[in-house]
Amino acid sequence: MADVRTTCEELDVTLAGGHTEITQGIDRPILAGQMLGEVAPTRLLRKSRIAIGDQILLTRGVAIEGTAILAREKSEQLRGRVDADPWGAGRAFLD
Repeated sequence: MADVRTTCEELDVTLAGGHTEITQGIDRPILAGQMLGEVAPTRLLRKSRIAIGDQILLTRGVAIEGTAILAREKSEQLRGRVDADPWGAGRAFLD
């Protein structure tokens, strides 16, 4: 947590919350943090304006976990709608 505090100070951000854990079988700590920011009202994306067909870009951990869950639980429903190639690798993302 000292590293988190130092990094927050360097970036001039405030850590608002988070979670750490040590899990048997994982050789490193897991850390999750929360950050809040400000955005101009004209640039704010509201979920009420999301429509079918909109493209959503996810990156990093959320994308990896989401892909793994879709590959494991919804691959049959997505067959023919999404390229089949990522499903085999996607199933292994959480391993």
